[in-house]
Amino acid sequence: MAKHGAGSEKERSWKELIERQGQSGQSIRAFCASESISEANFHWWRRELTRRKADGKVNPRFTRQTRSVAEFVPVNLTSQALRPGIEIELPGGIVVRVLPGASSGQLREVLAALGSNRC
Repeated sequence: MAKHGAGSEKERSWKELIERQGQSGQSIRAFCASESISEANFHWWRRELTRRKADGKVNPRFTRQTRSVAEFVPVNLTSQALRPGIEIELPGGIVVRVLPGASSGQLREVLAALGSNRC
């Protein structure tokens, strides 16, 4: 069983402490000092228990759950996906876009064709 999971002894203990502080009429600082507990822990547990109650979930950081393979989407990166394209803006507003994966030979041919057709 998870150490801090829903229904754990630690969770029940903190619920009780938080309820007692509310009924005590003491400030959180005074209550924590009288109980010899950390104010930071008190605030964390109060937020965590409120969050758990609101969404009905347990913080996954404190549970041991196995994840289903169906929860993950495979991603395949290729070298083309990692390289950006090239954009060349020519006089007269002409834009040449070279997509990732174009060979240097193809780029030379395009540039040579553009160079020979100058106005």
